[in-house]
Amino acid sequence: MQILFLDLAQNASLLLALCFLQRFIVEKEKSHKRRRSVYSGFLFGIAAISAMLMATETAPGVIFDGRTVVLSMGALFGGPLVAVLSAAMAAAFRLWLGGGGALVGVCVIATATGIGLLARKAVGGHETDVKFWRLVAIGLLVHLGAAAWFLALPFDFGATGYVDVVWPYVAILTPATVITGLLLREIEKMRQVDRIVRESRDRFTELFESSTVALFEEDVSATLRQLGKLRAEGVENLRQRLVDEPALIARLARTIRVVDVNPAAVRMFGAGSPADLRGDISTLFGDGADRTFANLLCAIWNGEPEFLEQTTFRTLDGEEKAGLISVPLPASPEAARHVPVSIVDISDQIAAEEQSRKLGKQLENAALGAVTAVAATVEKRDPYTSGHQANVAALSVEIARKLSWDEFRIEGLRLGALIHDIGKISVPAEILNRPGKLTDSEFTIIKAHPLNGYDILASTEFPWPIHAMILQHHERLDGSGYPNGLTADAILEESRVLSVADVLDAITSHRPYRPGLGIEVALKEIEDGRGARYDPAVVDAALALVRDDGYRWQKDLKETS
Repeated sequence: MQILFLDLAQNASLLLALCFLQRFIVEKEKSHKRRRSVYSGFLFGIAAISAMLMATETAPGVIFDGRTVVLSMGALFGGPLVAVLSAAMAAAFRLWLGGGGALVGVCVIATATGIGLLARKAVGGHETDVKFWRLVAIGLLVHLGAAAWFLALPFDFGATGYVDVVWPYVAILTPATVITGLLLREIEKMRQVDRIVRESRDRFTELFESSTVALFEEDVSATLRQLGKLRAEGVENLRQRLVDEPALIARLARTIRVVDVNPAAVRMFGAGSPADLRGDISTLFGDGADRTFANLLCAIWNGEPEFLEQTTFRTLDGEEKAGLISVPLPASPEAARHVPVSIVDISDQIAAEEQSRKLGKQLENAALGAVTAVAATVEKRDPYTSGHQANVAALSVEIARKLSWDEFRIEGLRLGALIHDIGKISVPAEILNRPGKLTDSEFTIIKAHPLNGYDILASTEFPWPIHAMILQHHERLDGSGYPNGLTADAILEESRVLSVADVLDAITSHRPYRPGLGIEVALKEIEDGRGARYDPAVVDAALALVRDDGYRWQKDLKETS
């Protein structure tokens, strides 16, 4: 029994060599599945034969060895082709050895192989998911099954002799099965990981080469080391350090190396081959390079996940192009050696946007010219209000600035003020120029001018609410205004500014029926109406503008009536 223990243990040690050789085959033939299976089948077959050569012979032609471990695990992890090849080699060798136990030996080989294949089917081909206790169960099943075949041997063990053989056989080879299975499972896991990595690398290479976007593979590991040294020196604010020492930006930028580029990058930068772009990437940047590199370095310093910025690049022939650079920032030194960087040429988009901006400005100027011409026509029909709309526009703009409006909004207010009385073009000139008091019907005609102005411009589009400004500039917070008697929040803010500016200029200007009444009379009107007829914030801004700042929107304005 002791000799059997030692021989079976020696058989088990053979399995370690088997695992190392299997790992070599997996590495060597990782991309050729059938060839790998054939080589593995021969390997497991040779291992089974080697086990039989190291067997314990208990009677002439009756041997005990570890072939069952090899064959069952080969079938489980290698699949049908490995199982058939290795089992066929082992069976042929066992028959060649001959002896009274030859047929039983072949049956043991078939049993071990069959159980291995059944186990593989049970796990659905996911042999990397085989658990420890399942390997124990497989080992016990294989070797208890083999032990059952021992009863068919032409050899009388006797009860005690049978136990003396089966006990060490099962006790040694079941753990050997588990250990071999665990090792082969890890080898299979490594093979699958290698396959995933290889497929991922192949997909990346295909995308890298076929992409229409300029792609760079960069090594920023040296940059990380330099930034680490700065931290070790006690630098806490990198941006301030770069401001204090501008030369440091260029020095750190030169540590970023281009490892590889794709064909799109070669075309974008006018290179002859990828080799022309490898090396120092800082030479490929145009004006503003220091700003871009400073922002990139600070993004790395702050541990940000990605860097995205519009900047200027310079091709090898000196042409400058606008581009958008995107960099997924590395989280580890290993990742820093292979950083994918994409650069999108947006020169055409920038040029198109500039052209669109110029065209928009031209259209805006044309619209403004047309509006100004209409406003001038209105004022020519009423010489007493000549300059009124321009005065209201100037005053409205200054009030809006006091209210901290943005310039785009102020420009819309100015344009609306310039034509706020455009509806008066439909009012008869004799009514506009009447020196005496208007009749109720004539005043009704005058009060229709906001609505008439709204209708005149109804089909004209503006990027500002000019239609509402014109319609509402005579509305009052308390609902006493016209044409719709709107109140409070229903009145546009621009219209509230216009109403105050309109009142101030109207009171201080000459009319056919009276002279200008002076600034103080006008200011008293908006003070008295503050919060009731006029917006409090607008009134306060107008009072501060006129009284505190001394602003005057007309020449020779009378201070008092």
